[in-house]
Amino acid sequence: MHLKEFPEFMKQPLNRIAPGSQATPGVEGYVFDGADGGQMAFWTCRETAASAAHVHEFDEYVVVVAGCYTLLIDGERISIKSGEEYFIPRGVLHSGEVVAGTRTIHAFGGPRASRAWDPVKSVRETMASAAAPTRSPRWYGIPVRVFVVTFIGTLTCFAISLLLAILGTVIVGGLRGVHPDMRVAYRQIALPAALVAGSIILVLALVMEIRHYRQAKTLSAIEKMG
Repeated sequence: MHLKEFPEFMKQPLNRIAPGSQATPGVEGYVFDGADGGQMAFWTCRETAASAAHVHEFDEYVVVVAGCYTLLIDGERISIKSGEEYFIPRGVLHSGEVVAGTRTIHAFGGPRASRAWDPVKSVRETMASAAAPTRSPRWYGIPVRVFVVTFIGTLTCFAISLLLAILGTVIVGGLRGVHPDMRVAYRQIALPAALVAGSIILVLALVMEIRHYRQAKTLSAIEKMG
């Protein structure tokens, strides 16, 4: 039986090798980790390409599943064809050439490739972020935030109230057959409504900020005790 591609279960997105972790351009690779820190990688070369010379601190074993992989070691060209294998000892400088359609399996005695999405690295970063000390809350930020929220809320309420007041004044004036007095809309409706709404927003914002400050201060104290 001859397959044209590696089976789908071997090509899970989570195991895909990051492009920057591959020595040969235009290849698609997937990696699996061993309990001893070694790795097994499966590469499919979509185009004819060459890899830059590199060296590993661990042994490497390669078997060609399809196509041809040519190793260059000490000026010698070693062609590995389908069904053939080769062993590269640690510390040996080597490069390679592949033809389009070549598929290879590599076993490494150490960590050779990184995933495009590394679950271990992601978990470590998440744990480090969670373990990072929380900055102590600052009380002087409360007045600034309360002022900003109150100002924006009051201004918004004033604009909406003024718009509705103008529309109401125009409608009432039209029904009564008199010229609408816009001073009524501004002084007696919009402005008082905005002041009442602003007072409510001020109290609510202040209460929420003080509650948040107390909670943050308590959590910070607990972390310092731990």
